[in-house]
Amino acid sequence: MNNCPSRVLRIVAGLIVAGAFLLALPAHVARAEGEQQDATPQSAAPQSGECNGSYYTVRRGDTWSIISRRAGIPIPELKRANPQAVRSQDLIYAGERLCIPSQSQSPGGTQTPTQSGGYWYQVKPGDTWNKISRATGISVRELWAANPGLVNRQQWLYIGQRVWIPQAPQGSATAAATAAPSASAEVTAEAVMTPTATALPPATPVPTATTAPTAAATAALTATPAPTAASTSAPAATALPTALPPKPADCPKTLAEYDASIARFLNNPANNVDRLNRSLALCRVAPADAPAAVIADITGPKSQDVIVAINDPSAEGPGAGGALLVYHKAPGGYALAHKRAGQGRLELIEAGDVNQDKKFDLVYSDTSCGAHTCFGTLFVDSWDGKTYADWIEDEPTIAGPEYSIKEVATDGEGEEIQVHGGVIGSVGAGPQRAWTETYISPAGGPYKLLSQVYDPSDCLYHQIVDANRAFDAWALDGFDPAIEAYEAALTEKNSQACGSIKDEVKTLQDFARFRLVVAQVAAGNAPAAIELAPQITHPGLKKAVTSFLGSY
Repeated sequence: MNNCPSRVLRIVAGLIVAGAFLLALPAHVARAEGEQQDATPQSAAPQSGECNGSYYTVRRGDTWSIISRRAGIPIPELKRANPQAVRSQDLIYAGERLCIPSQSQSPGGTQTPTQSGGYWYQVKPGDTWNKISRATGISVRELWAANPGLVNRQQWLYIGQRVWIPQAPQGSATAAATAAPSASAEVTAEAVMTPTATALPPATPVPTATTAPTAAATAALTATPAPTAASTSAPAATALPTALPPKPADCPKTLAEYDASIARFLNNPANNVDRLNRSLALCRVAPADAPAAVIADITGPKSQDVIVAINDPSAEGPGAGGALLVYHKAPGGYALAHKRAGQGRLELIEAGDVNQDKKFDLVYSDTSCGAHTCFGTLFVDSWDGKTYADWIEDEPTIAGPEYSIKEVATDGEGEEIQVHGGVIGSVGAGPQRAWTETYISPAGGPYKLLSQVYDPSDCLYHQIVDANRAFDAWALDGFDPAIEAYEAALTEKNSQACGSIKDEVKTLQDFARFRLVVAQVAAGNAPAAIELAPQITHPGLKKAVTSFLGSY
């Protein structure tokens, strides 16, 4: 293949001339996959000082795009809430405070429903307000009144949210099924976070989408052995009940107060990790159906250290969230050795020597949700015997992540971390496609991105995007892979229109033909390019290909 520098320079010059015509193309063709358009707000009035949401302090390296992904809020909406921070070239400064507007708080609403006469229900895939209403016998309006903090204009619910189901009116068909916990279920301060051996109350199971719980379904909590060092992965640890009695009034008032409370709890011989999990769940800083605390041998073969991931249920936006706490066990008792504050909800994914470098690793995620989409950031902390070091490059963030840890590559040591996701729920985000990112630990060093592989798609748009990537890699692979990809996009019979532009398939096919003309010329096959050019009918692309060939 002949790719001399002068030929490439002439091609680049031709593309510059043709670029003016490409401006007429729909944004779905010209914009990179997954990008969000950045727009300056129409109004730049001074900030009033009031923020209907939460505040976020800008960190070094932050951009509007990064903060948008973390908060799950479009960039234009962030700018409208922060006109004082909108500057030329989109500059923002470390240390300034930005308002993160609330996406779920209704006017005058609260995040804590009345805790008497009902039970908690955890949202599952496919749930809607109507579906939960039919399953429980409680009207949608009554559910909204009991959960004002979950009500939004779109009437969306998110998987994992906890909905308070109030007691049904007397005489209704489901009154018995939704009976409130009895008076004996009340919890005192001694049963929650103080070191006593007081028995804990029973918990009411969460209903499924089709069957409401009955009074006979109530089961008492039973003690379960704490997980061993071999099972320190969060998903494999002790299962917990999925519903709780009303929250005790004397739980620590702020998330920061739990640092010392947990240490005192662990240092009482009457307590164990299983009991700690139940207490944290009662205080609503941990889920009822998964453990917040696990035992891990971090500092020695039988050190029995404790890792705790807790979250503030009242926190909104990226400015406040959860905390990852690590307590080392020493002769003098448990002491807090490591703490990482989360922007959103923290979840422990794996705890152990993941990359087999003989150092203990903590793999966890930090998730923040907006109106449409949840974004998760991956973290790895490694204990070197003296301190915990950040053991992953950058802060990998992706929409709707699903994490897995397994051996899938030979380039790194130990196991690799894979993340699947990337789909943004907003209608205006354009055609979406998930992908898988693989992170490796080269020679036991910090994890770094090895590959990003997109899921298969029948969308013609995605096929064009893949061909564009091959085109952009011409300096390494030549133009043959791009030519094959564009030709495949033109001949694929199952290609579909997945966007909203007019005559999408025809427009994208003409775009593929235009790029194919450029690639053929660059590969030294001008006759094939000249033969293909007349097949382009889109007005803007037709002018572009004429300008390109004339310039070349």
